[in-house]
Amino acid sequence: GKFLRVLVVLRAMRYLRFVQDWADTYLSNFMHALVSIFKMLFFTIWLTHLMACCWYATGAYIGSDTGERWITKYAEGASLPAQYIYAFQWGMAMVTLGSSDADSTNSAERIMNCLCLVIGLAGSSMLVSSLSAAMVESQLSAAEKIEKVRTLRKYLHENRVNATLVQVIHQQVRSRLREVQRISEKDVLALEYISSTLRSELRFEIMGRQLMTHPLFHFYHSTNIFWCQRFLVNALDLAFLQPLDDIFLPTVPAFGCYCVMLGEVSYSQDPATSCIEVFEESTVGKGAWLSEAALWVDWKHTGQASATTKTELLLVHTEPFLKAVSLQQQILAITKSY
Repeated sequence: GKFLRVLVVLRAMRYLRFVQDWADTYLSNFMHALVSIFKMLFFTIWLTHLMACCWYATGAYIGSDTGERWITKYAEGASLPAQYIYAFQWGMAMVTLGSSDADSTNSAERIMNCLCLVIGLAGSSMLVSSLSAAMVESQLSAAEKIEKVRTLRKYLHENRVNATLVQVIHQQVRSRLREVQRISEKDVLALEYISSTLRSELRFEIMGRQLMTHPLFHFYHSTNIFWCQRFLVNALDLAFLQPLDDIFLPTVPAFGCYCVMLGEVSYSQDPATSCIEVFEESTVGKGAWLSEAALWVDWKHTGQASATTKTELLLVHTEPFLKAVSLQQQILAITKSY
């Protein structure tokens, strides 16, 4: 039974690590700080419980050289839950370095007291440092956002921007600052420590699945996987857009094509910039390819594309793509045939 209880405690600690990993992945900085605080509080209660069990076992089962025990002196006649409360209070005093009503009455209890004081000192130091780090991290994140808004307000004031436009800009900025931002490759500094080969494989693993929705790139992959993972991947990139973000505008030179990985994109054409008679607008979703002609000719966009929801785009840049194609004769022949 005792062994099973130990397993339950260890499993609880494993679940706590899972919660921390989940918080690191999905939550904002503020919520991440709250989860860190919760984790430290849970650790404190768990450590206090272990000390309470040790203190109870010392008073109930280990021999006394003075004929006294803390249980008989302070909790004689009390029920088992009441004795546990006495022991838990003592354990909390050890962790927080506070005072307790239950003093040591024999050598075994004094040894246990000294041992738990050392453990409590280490545990409380770790608790205070972790809580302080979590609070400082949260405050720094909030201060950074406040400074960005303050700088924006000053910039708009110095340039005498219309009050209505100022309000719209402030609303959009505050809304986006509250959003949890996606992590881009350049933000992951740890990737600098892996080899270029492994990094290329990682990039292709992330972006290659969506790339395979295009028949030409799928044929590339089935013909020469090595070329795709080592060279084609250098032409790929990811973009994360918020609603109303522009992808491209009319008459602007195109530098590659786009594939919608997630979200929706609004595409519109105007007779002034496109060979149509009336204004046209359509919505494209996941799997749609835009501006593919930019890979083959000197292309200028004839319409406007904007994100209507949170959108993820796969970009294939023209110059790195053509350079990669020229490195392999078989791939070059396939491209010319296409």
